[in-house]
Amino acid sequence: MRQRGLTTLELCAVLTLITILALILLPIFGSSPAARRSPCQNNLKQWGLVMKMYSNEHEGAFPPMQVLRRRPDNTFDLQMAAGPSVRSVYPEYLTDVTICVCPNSPLAEEHAKRIQEEGLAQSPRLVASGYQYLGWALDNLKPCAPASAFPHLAALSDIGTVPDGNTLVPVQMGALLDAVLDPAHLAAKDALAVAADVDRDADLSSTAFPTSGNRGEANIYRLHEGIERLLITDSNNPGASAMAQSTLWVMSDRMTAGSDGVRLNHVPPEKTRFQKVFGGCARSNSPPFFGGCNVLFLDGHVEFMRYIPVPGLDTMAPEQAEEALQGANEPVLVPVAAVIGALGGI
Repeated sequence: MRQRGLTTLELCAVLTLITILALILLPIFGSSPAARRSPCQNNLKQWGLVMKMYSNEHEGAFPPMQVLRRRPDNTFDLQMAAGPSVRSVYPEYLTDVTICVCPNSPLAEEHAKRIQEEGLAQSPRLVASGYQYLGWALDNLKPCAPASAFPHLAALSDIGTVPDGNTLVPVQMGALLDAVLDPAHLAAKDALAVAADVDRDADLSSTAFPTSGNRGEANIYRLHEGIERLLITDSNNPGASAMAQSTLWVMSDRMTAGSDGVRLNHVPPEKTRFQKVFGGCARSNSPPFFGGCNVLFLDGHVEFMRYIPVPGLDTMAPEQAEEALQGANEPVLVPVAAVIGALGGI
């Protein structure tokens, strides 16, 4: 007996059913952590192109950190943030402002709305809504010291959330701020002077930590093309330069800390998307925490770096903390988050 095939109408009905099932199931399968991280990684890759275009026209230099806001009368006031200088990159290089917002951030809709309504020119601190950028080659963030060891950090009290004196912060970041920031300029809100302060290499020789710079020396260099050659210790190794490029971070998901803990954009779906971490470990009544940050490196690649909890970090001596952080991933460290929060809120 001859079998009858599907009619055109039946075939259309089957295809429609398959399409409906696909639309229902796709969000479920697409909600995996890797799938949710993909749009964020694309944003950071776009930021890498912004940095490259800017450096090509500025003798290899990367943009400085955000400091200035232009008033309607063409004067400037102070609006610091841990992001690229809006005046330097927008709109010539940064043509799509949506890449300022991490799609996975719990505040993504709020930040996108503020950027649309206020504009980056009038609210330049919003450039750091989703991602953090400082503009220096920070290559050794695990040695820590109490925030009280860095006097210029306290000068940021009118800018952001300054950590209390006992909070551990990276020595390299604290010494950097001591070297480049002038408390008198900050107190006077001299925006142009502060902008000049942060747009230079840091000389740590007059700080309390003169050997905490790049390669254990007295300088922390501003990011620029070819900076990796100043960071390698074995100049005879032909692969050392490429390795340095692939490990020196430029930008990452925004990660802040204050009195209410550490916030990360990327956390597993079964946990709160805005989970707070206290003292380097998850709340005692929380399941293990395995979030992290997407990180843009100097060679242009983007990699997801997991947050590695360090229980009891806030109670450790600096030497113990450095040892405990050896298994963690830079820059996804609680001490780093403490400094980012001091450089301006969003």
